[in-house]
Order: sequence, then structure tokens, then C-alpha cells
Amino acid sequence: GFKIDFQQLAQVCPRQKKTRLEAQQAAMMIAHDRELCQYLLEHKLLPNKVLEGKYQINRQITDRYRKYIIATVLIMINDFDYLKSYISTTHS
Repeated sequence: GFKIDFQQLAQVCPRQKKTRLEAQQAAMMIAHDRELCQYLLEHKLLPNKVLEGKYQINRQITDRYRKYIIATVLIMINDFDYLKSYISTTHS
């Protein structure tokens, strides 16, 4: 598995709103791209090169907030409605 627990998520969640939005944007790109999603699920790794090249997502963001991005993708693609409210981009 991904070896991510809720306690870790609280620690790795981006504090700055701008940074959190960038991390959520990276997660959204993965969740809405079948190939990237499949890559994540099969390899348990973020597709950094594609995110950087195709979507211009800053590598620092994906490296620093890897667990947060992965957890966000998993919440999005598995329709965990209760948890989605915690990652909503409208929250500050």
C-alpha cells in the first residue's frame, strides 16, 4: 500500500493556502488523467516527470507534499464523500 495514515496527513498538509491549492491541483490532474492514475496505483509513485512536463506542476511541490497529493488522489477517485469535504479547494 501507500503507507499513509491520518496522523501523517495532518503533519504533511501544506500550511499556506497557495501551496495547498497547488498540491490539490496536482492531485486533480492525476485523478482526472486515466494514465497518470493507473501509474500511481500500479507503481505507488507520483508521475513527477509527466506532472512537471505536461502540467507544469512544480517538482518541489510534488516532492515535499507527496503523501498529501497521493491521499488526495485516493479520496477523489474512490468517492470518499465525507473525506472530500476536508480537501475541498473552497476551504481555507
